[in-house]
Amino acid sequence: MTNKINCPNCGTEISVEEILHHQIHDQVQKDFNDKFMAENLKMNKQREELKIEKEKMEKFKENEKEIFHKKI
Repeated sequence: MTNKINCPNCGTEISVEEILHHQIHDQVQKDFNDKFMAENLKMNKQREELKIEKEKMEKFKENEKEIFHKKI
């Protein structure tokens, strides 16, 4: 049995189950998108931190190479 109500403005018959389905779907989609965006931001931040660390390591390596060549 499908529960239906009539719109108070136009009188159109509306399925309560369909309304609830759409509300739940929209909420789940919003939650998923929010979590996806948060994880994406987190990964981008980690990627940037790794890039900075890589640059630091490359500079350190270059400095060590220069020191080594100066000693030779």
